[in-house]
Parts: sequence; structure tokens; C-alpha cells
Amino acid sequence: DLELIGAARPLLQNAWAGARARGQAVRLIGIAASRLGRAEAPDLFETAASGKQRGVSDAVDAVRARYGFDSLGSGGLVRKRHLGHRDPRAGPDPDR
Repeated sequence: DLELIGAARPLLQNAWAGARARGQAVRLIGIAASRLGRAEAPDLFETAASGKQRGVSDAVDAVRARYGFDSLGSGGLVRKRHLGHRDPRAGPDPDR
């Protein structure tokens, strides 16, 4: 932004001075810019924790892209019987 303002200010001042010297009013004056590079706005809410979480999410996405969506899941969703842990006091396993 500062580069654009720095380039535009003298152009606008010259146009304004020229119009005043001719006794003309200035109704509209503008500047256009093209072929500008893509600017990325900083994330105002970015914290170290959210940056770390984004890294974890990117890693999970990469593993799932390679091995399929079901290759990773939340540990809290895994049932104990899938890990081979079963309370023997519960009686026979109904799934066997």
C-alpha cells in the first residue's frame, strides 16, 4: 500500500495543481494499478497453538490422501475391543 501511495501522491498533486492553474474544478480523479502481486493478509488470530494444530491437520490430510480416509481416526473413537482389550468379567464376546 505504501508503495502505491508513494507513486500516486505526486501524480495526484500534479493533476490537482494543473486543474487549479487552469481555473478548473476537480470532480473526479483516480488511479488504477494492474499486474500487482498477490498479497496475503496476516492472520490476526494466528497463535502458536493454532499454527501447530494446522501442522497436525496437514499431516493427517497427507496420510489420509495416501492411505485412505479411514487410515487415521481419533483415539477417543476407538473402542477397547478393537484394541484387543476386553473386560473378562463381561462374559463371552457377542461378536465372536
